[in-house]
Amino acid sequence: MFQVTEFFNDIGLPLVPPNIKPILLWAVFFILTDKVSRIFQPLLTRTPSKSLSHRAKVNWGSHVVSQIHACTLVYSVIVLMRSGSFVDPINDFTPEFFSLANFSTGFFIYDLYCCVTEFAIFGTLFFIHSIFALAGLSLVYRPMFSYFIMAGFTFEASTIFLNGVWFCDKLGYSNSIVQLFNGIGLVISFFGVRIVYGYIAFYRVLKLLFANSSTLPPFVFYSSVCIIFVSLSLNTFWFYKIIAAFSRRFSGSSKPVAEAEKKSN
Repeated sequence: MFQVTEFFNDIGLPLVPPNIKPILLWAVFFILTDKVSRIFQPLLTRTPSKSLSHRAKVNWGSHVVSQIHACTLVYSVIVLMRSGSFVDPINDFTPEFFSLANFSTGFFIYDLYCCVTEFAIFGTLFFIHSIFALAGLSLVYRPMFSYFIMAGFTFEASTIFLNGVWFCDKLGYSNSIVQLFNGIGLVISFFGVRIVYGYIAFYRVLKLLFANSSTLPPFVFYSSVCIIFVSLSLNTFWFYKIIAAFSRRFSGSSKPVAEAEKKSN
């Protein structure tokens, strides 16, 4: 344990060792939830298990886990942000925030595990997304920018509706009023939270980064700037894909809207 602590101290993440157990426990929880959810897939989709492809089972498990993570995270973030606990957006943090950060870090470890073990299904883009999500969350364990990382957690609001659209296709509710409401919610939440609010929040972070650049380690400064620009680029790209998918659907194409983006975490 001493070597682990020393390693994380050396790379500037001194709060990882005290939180490593809950992080790993959450990662294991999500992996097990993925596997267990596949047991109920044939019943809910009314498809015999033998008829379900490996890809279908993997996608089902990942969407179930993604939905659990997104719903829990968004609700908890709203409650925590309304508490007014953060006065200094750079250095402030609370025990409640670390509980939430551990939960989300465990999820993205699970996400990375899926991207590595099922690379043929998830592909390069989601692998890169997982890497940058974990890199961004690592700032929590310095600790630094806790408030803005928590603001970034609100991005998962769009994931709730994205998964809703996807589940409608799988559960026989394609082109239903339920899917329509989820689709509208997806476009509105993605644009409002990830594009408008996302650009504003990241702009504020960049201002703080450059204002405090002389006091930050070069690695933290440059990696943070890189993470911000990659995140903004991915969000913009995914929004374009979502709009394109809706255009195809309303023009008569049968390709599901949710295929525009597997998940937004």
